[in-house]
Amino acid sequence: MKKTRDPYIFIKGCDFIKLVAKCVEVEVAMKVLGDNFCGELIDIRKLVRSDKVFEKRRDRLIGKNNVTLNALKLLTDCHICIAGKVVAVVGSYDGLGKAKQIIIGCMNNIHPVYELKKMVIKKKLSEDPTKKNEDWSKYLPQLKKTHQKKKKNDKKNETKQKSNNKPKLETGEYFYREEQECEESDNQSDSE
Repeated sequence: MKKTRDPYIFIKGCDFIKLVAKCVEVEVAMKVLGDNFCGELIDIRKLVRSDKVFEKRRDRLIGKNNVTLNALKLLTDCHICIAGKVVAVVGSYDGLGKAKQIIIGCMNNIHPVYELKKMVIKKKLSEDPTKKNEDWSKYLPQLKKTHQKKKKNDKKNETKQKSNNKPKLETGEYFYREEQECEESDNQSDSE
């Protein structure tokens, strides 16, 4: 330990080994040993309860033919590798923070395409010198929730059919009719 120039290299070495163990290429994982790069493993399985929902959201993060994942790599300048239940991200501190935010948002049911659109617009606005000092909120797309709450079928609120037996119960005809039906059924069974 006394002979090392950088004692923090031990912690970086641990990150390097973890990244290589999670299917990150060795050349990419070696960037973690430098000063301006870092790596992180994000356990996305803990963010979702159901297995079906987890698979759908992981597929949403990857996109068709890896389109969404490649766009995320280009915009954040990070290397992103999805291996099973873990996402490995290697890149600069700023890019890693953005990528982590989008990945966690995707697992919390926010489509990554919306966040990618925001990042593209922010990048264009930051390059434009006339709009650097303006408020960018009017240029960014706003996410609207379109989910509607499902109405529960309350059995209490259903209109019950009114019984026609109430007046018959009051006058006693209801019981009289039942006795007659019982006698008729007894007579029919005796005759057979």
